[in-house]
Amino acid sequence: MGKTDRSGPTIMAGILLSFLRELDAALSEHETADLRALKEEDLLSLHFGLGLHIRNTFIHPATSRLGNLLRDECMDPDSASTWLTRLYRDHVQGYPLTMDRLAMVLQQAFGHLRDDEVAQLADRLLRTDTDP
Repeated sequence: MGKTDRSGPTIMAGILLSFLRELDAALSEHETADLRALKEEDLLSLHFGLGLHIRNTFIHPATSRLGNLLRDECMDPDSASTWLTRLYRDHVQGYPLTMDRLAMVLQQAFGHLRDDEVAQLADRLLRTDTDP
């Protein structure tokens, strides 16, 4: 599936990697620098900025494979955009997209899920190999 490091296998393809790359292309270096410097406790301030962009571009369109996948997983758009924003912030901070990293982000977003449920959800999200 990809190279391995101490944090788990790096995902080299898939819908989430496509999502990260599309945001890389859409945002300016200034925007990504601001996001890179943003503290964890300030991520919620992005709900009506970057979060809205994610919802409108990647979740709401009926043709969005990522949006359809998230709806199949019974995720509401607000919850989905929240953890996708966190995942993107981790990406611009240099963290590779790994099973462990995705599971951590999902566990923070969906604390009511058991560890095995989070692992299964992360696995389903990472196995989807289609453009968003």
